[in-house]
Amino acid sequence: MRKLICLVAFSSMALWLNGQNLTIDGYVFQSGNRGFLNVVQVEVFDDQENLLKTVFSDVTGHFVAEVPFKDAYVLRTFKDMFEEKMTEISTNGKEAGEKLFVKLEMKRAPGYMFEITLAESRDADTIPVNAIQGARIEVYNNTKKEEVLALVDYPEPNFEVALIKGNHYTVLLRKEGFLSKRMEAFVDVEGCILCFEGIGSVEPGVSDNLSEGNQMGVLLANVEMERIYEGKTIPISNILYEYGSAELDRTDEDGLKALATLMSDNPDLTVEIGSHTDSRGSNERNFFLSQERAENVVNFLVDNGVDRTRLVSRGYGEDKLLNNCKGRVDCTEKEHSINRRTELKVIGIADVPAPVKTLAHIKQLEQSEALLDEIQFGGQVMVPAEEGSMDLDSIAKAEAKLNIEEDEAPPRPSTTSATAPKVEKPMGSEDLQTNKITVEVQNAPVVAAIDSSIDTDFSEEARGVYKVIIHTSVSQLAQDDDLYKRHSRLEEIKKDDQFHYLIGDFEELADVNKYYNTAVKFAYPDAKIVTVINGEIQ
Repeated sequence: MRKLICLVAFSSMALWLNGQNLTIDGYVFQSGNRGFLNVVQVEVFDDQENLLKTVFSDVTGHFVAEVPFKDAYVLRTFKDMFEEKMTEISTNGKEAGEKLFVKLEMKRAPGYMFEITLAESRDADTIPVNAIQGARIEVYNNTKKEEVLALVDYPEPNFEVALIKGNHYTVLLRKEGFLSKRMEAFVDVEGCILCFEGIGSVEPGVSDNLSEGNQMGVLLANVEMERIYEGKTIPISNILYEYGSAELDRTDEDGLKALATLMSDNPDLTVEIGSHTDSRGSNERNFFLSQERAENVVNFLVDNGVDRTRLVSRGYGEDKLLNNCKGRVDCTEKEHSINRRTELKVIGIADVPAPVKTLAHIKQLEQSEALLDEIQFGGQVMVPAEEGSMDLDSIAKAEAKLNIEEDEAPPRPSTTSATAPKVEKPMGSEDLQTNKITVEVQNAPVVAAIDSSIDTDFSEEARGVYKVIIHTSVSQLAQDDDLYKRHSRLEEIKKDDQFHYLIGDFEELADVNKYYNTAVKFAYPDAKIVTVINGEIQ
């Protein structure tokens, strides 16, 4: 009997507690009666700004949230490409245990939804092609320096990404057996409504699904990827030559850098850089001229980080004309210029694929390399600070004012130092499986540790400095080595029968660590910080 009474009491209490709740039953739709919205995040707050519940709308825009009964609520709604909205609702006329029905309207934010379908490139419009499945699809926001989308071994050929106005995006598409494709998207930047390098530009009036004023819309594109194989030839656009000249013009730089990026995005390829002339002039002169042109392109690529062992230069002279402008055929300058070109030919594909890096990691590497190009190696290097942070001089001054305990403060390197600062190698993993890419790269902060027993009382003449070793070899590098071309103040120091090549010159540990983490470690993963005293590595 006692058990029965307890059960009845418990059931009554549950019904009473449930009666203190209210059910908010609602729909979310797009302004202008353009349909219901799914996957909208709906947060329910009380009038004291306490979060009570978070739910999501379904495919019909419907959501249900059961919350404690209050006199009023605030509903906050989120969805990509839509403006966040706060909606106040009252329970006036309602009692606990009842339902409160609401409809929430959301307005599209300025920007575009870009829908892409991947397929093999076709030789003719009449030839059917296969959709591409299982690709690696990544999108990176260069303006905000953050990853937007990362799909690994994606099973569908279609995907979409939200593009917010005022931002520059990089889209990288990779699939085994295909040439990696990189596209740059500029969304309402410098007068460009939506410019996609690699696809073309969307201008006012071209796309019917842009809204009035081109403020928002859904944009569709079929992106083709090319199969890769030995012997495949790829024309290199925007690398043309003046008649009789092998000089690379400044106007060629964008095309050359795009070629360097292509080589970086396809690390398994060894290629021939083939250059061609028009038919004017002697055959012998044209052969040597084309060879010089090809070598100039190879040198540019090496200077921009491409391994020379992956490149072969070859001049074809006038042997492979693209039109009938040969012999005494009368042709215009424009027709002749078509033959003065450079092409890329695949001559090798690695048997073992290179480890795959995420697009976010690639962008970090590119940003660090750009910084390395700007920095003058020598003296106190000023590393650009992030927004809201101090530069190196400010950091040094601030640290000088801190009352740091003696055992916590890293001393300057001295002549008694027998051990170089120890630097942890950047953490990360690059794992490649045969059929599925599962790569995530993370980089932990690098901190140099110094023996606290080092005597810091030394003269100015004997004071050591911090430098960064970026290369070590058993043989001495030639003066025309690519490393010397890249770093105008590269220093060579021999120790233990090895030649070490160093950059930088820092007195403070904080400075060299900032320099290493900001600019060096992505370009040279095996680099390490050392102490140099009187020209010797300690």
